[in-house]
Amino acid sequence: MEKTLSFYISFVFALLLFPAICFSQDKGYHGNIELGYSLNPNNPTVSVNWTEINTIHGYQFNPYVFVGGGIGLHFLSELKSGNIDGIPYWKRDASTEVPVFADVKLTFLKKKIYPFIDLRIGKYLTNDSGLYESIGLGCNFSIKKQAVYMLVSYTTGKFKFQELYMNRYDSELKYYDFDSSQSMLSIKVGYSF
Repeated sequence: MEKTLSFYISFVFALLLFPAICFSQDKGYHGNIELGYSLNPNNPTVSVNWTEINTIHGYQFNPYVFVGGGIGLHFLSELKSGNIDGIPYWKRDASTEVPVFADVKLTFLKKKIYPFIDLRIGKYLTNDSGLYESIGLGCNFSIKKQAVYMLVSYTTGKFKFQELYMNRYDSELKYYDFDSSQSMLSIKVGYSF
């Protein structure tokens, strides 16, 4: 597991350094680096929050359409919820999830400050976490041929949790795995070049 995680971290950092040798233009190659935080406000009992770093690279076809692909590192926090004689009823270990996704950004106004819609779909490569889907609304602040942006999005994913169960035949407490779909509110800040 450590080798796999170190490979993903090395790969993401290599992608982050790649733009140093590229120069973006209005039309053509563009890249993004973003930091974010996601939380599930609807289900505090069985949910995870995470901090994330994503890098997205692609092609700006015209001032209004960007199509690219991205990879991220999502650092999920540990969960311990409920209590039976001092033992958590639901739990999940902290983990690092790695989503790979396609990204489309649609812009309707081309000014120094303008809104955009961001659509992402992909898959988590780690821990059988399933699909990664996100739709968001952002605001871009242009600085010459670069920009900073803020993005608020609705993100979904499915993650593994464990639930405590008592075997009725021998009264032994055991944990069983189950999947839970998560609907997250994500807030991201990014740099576009």
